[in-house]
Amino acid sequence: MQIVHFPVVGSCTWAIHYYPCGTEKVHESYISLGLSLCHGPGTGTTHALFHFTLLDWQETPWEDATAKSKFSSQVFSLGDVCIVHFLERKSLQESGYIKADSFIIQCTVTVMKYPCVAKNNIAQSITIPPCNLREQLCQSLASGLGADVTFKIDGKRFHAHKCVLAASSPVFKAMLFGPMKEKDKNSIQIKEIKAPIFKASFRMMPWSIIIVRVHTENHAGCINICS
Repeated sequence: MQIVHFPVVGSCTWAIHYYPCGTEKVHESYISLGLSLCHGPGTGTTHALFHFTLLDWQETPWEDATAKSKFSSQVFSLGDVCIVHFLERKSLQESGYIKADSFIIQCTVTVMKYPCVAKNNIAQSITIPPCNLREQLCQSLASGLGADVTFKIDGKRFHAHKCVLAASSPVFKAMLFGPMKEKDKNSIQIKEIKAPIFKASFRMMPWSIIIVRVHTENHAGCINICS
C-alpha cells in the first residue's frame, strides 16, 4: 500500500491510499483506491463527495466508463479510509495509459459545508406593535383613499370600499357582488335612510359584526346595515 498526501481542500488535508492488489482476496485482481481525512476543522466530522478518474499523459480522462468511479458520499472522521475498488489490473495494462510503469489518477473532492446559524438575542428584543387596524380603516374611510364606491344620501356623498362593506354586511355583499342591480355601479343612491344615521352606522361597520336596523326619522323605512 502507498499513501499520497495532497493539498488542503475545504480546510481539510487528505490522503490517497493506493492498493495495487486490492484490499481483500476477493478484490485481488483490482487496483483499489482509498481517501482518508488527515486533518479537519475542529474535532467533528467532515462530509465530502469524491471520485477517481484515470487520465492519460495529456491529463485527458479515459473514455471507458470503468476507469471512472462514481461519486461517493462519505462522512469522514479523522483516520477513516473510504475504499473504492477502482479498476481491474488487466484493463489498466491494456489501456495504454501506463508509461514507464506509471499512470495518472485524478481524485476530485468536494467538501460539503452547511450554513451555521449563530445564536443571538435579536428575536427577544423585537417589539410587536399593537394592532391598529381600526384606526387605519377609519383613516382610509375619512380620506377616501382607495375607495371604489360612492353612496348618495340626502345630497351627501359617502366614499367606501366594496370589499370592506361586503365583509361586514351580507346586505352590502349582495348589493355589491351579488345579483342586485347595484353591483355594476360605482355610485349608488339610497333613499331609505337619513344621511346622519347612515354615517354613524357606516363608520361602525368595518369592525362590528352585529345586526343593526336603522330607521328613518319618521319610521317610514329601514335598512339592514350589517349582520
